[in-house]
Amino acid sequence: VNSLLYIVLIMYGQYIVWSYVAQWCTGKENWAYSSTFMRNYVAYVFLFIWLDGYMWSLIIGLVHIPLVEWYQSTNGDLRDVNFPIFGQLFQSNDHGADYWMQKHTDTIVLMLSTNQIAGLFAENVFPVIFVYFVHRTLRKQRRREAGERATANATAAGVVATGASGAANGAELDALVQQAREEWWLWEYSTQDDYYDVVLFIGYIATYTVVWPLTPVACYLNNQLELRTDLIKINNAFRRMVPKKTKSIGAWDNCIVFSVWAAIPMVVTFATISSRTAEIFFLRSEDPESPGHQRFWKANGTVGWWWRILVCFLWEHALALVCLTIFLVVPTTPKWVRDKQKSKRTQLAKQVHGEVAERIQSGGDADESPRSSPRSSDRRAGNRPAARFARWRRTRAAQSGRIPS
Repeated sequence: VNSLLYIVLIMYGQYIVWSYVAQWCTGKENWAYSSTFMRNYVAYVFLFIWLDGYMWSLIIGLVHIPLVEWYQSTNGDLRDVNFPIFGQLFQSNDHGADYWMQKHTDTIVLMLSTNQIAGLFAENVFPVIFVYFVHRTLRKQRRREAGERATANATAAGVVATGASGAANGAELDALVQQAREEWWLWEYSTQDDYYDVVLFIGYIATYTVVWPLTPVACYLNNQLELRTDLIKINNAFRRMVPKKTKSIGAWDNCIVFSVWAAIPMVVTFATISSRTAEIFFLRSEDPESPGHQRFWKANGTVGWWWRILVCFLWEHALALVCLTIFLVVPTTPKWVRDKQKSKRTQLAKQVHGEVAERIQSGGDADESPRSSPRSSDRRAGNRPAARFARWRRTRAAQSGRIPS
């Protein structure tokens, strides 16, 4: 029940509402270009994605668990705690910090398994079912209209048939109208939902793997299943797409980079504060007979808070240094792509050089271009690199007394 409510009310209900709010806010900002409009719109949508995906985990892991552990260390009663606005939240004092740590892990496992399967059904299966009923309704309407048209043709002026060619043209026209009507009923496809899943899963892998090591496996299986169901959804539940050429994924690239950097403090705090993972650094002194046991470990068998905070600080800086090294060493564009782009530029330069040389040999002006008018050619002649190169060759040829080849 909780998973169903989370899917319906938060993942899709609030997401749809927030998308309209983000679009309205971005429209009020009155950006001059569509690229800047989409950049800010994606930023608003990503803000909701990030808060929706991680806020509950941050509250449980960084507020609830430390509060319970601190009250336990002071022998306090959690039922006496009254929070502003919310009032008394704890109804029992029986569950300790370890219980809530395990509860946090179980919630993450449930979210990455049950919730994503329910979300996959709602995102890919529901549109196909909806489109099936739409096509069924349209087919019934077409049969009813065809029957009415046949009756009208049969009773009008006693004409039963209008000829083979007329019937064929009428049937073809009816098929085109039916296809256009069915296409009009379908949704227009948008890549926003797909990028929504990509950003969300990359953040989950970077953040929750330290809590549940099978997070990459769960995300991989979900993506493999969704990759195949998306083909059915795109072909049957959306209008025919018009291909568009783009240079990159746009503002979503910055969202992915932010997710990776934001995962660093969350990973180390989940490992040091929300779980016992950071205690592996103090296993050598876990034995009560060890010389450093009293320095690092408390009487209840947990590592002291100051040592956990120190590990959090050092671990965070180490991960940030590793990520910074990766961003500086690994290029944004792969080498084979850069080599291919360089080869295309070289071929284009050779082609331009050959055209200029051919025009000079034929006695024409190197500045002439069949794609521009004489007036525009004269206006841009002194600014084009090809024109400057041609003038330089003519000057060198005149000085040496040779005819340029």
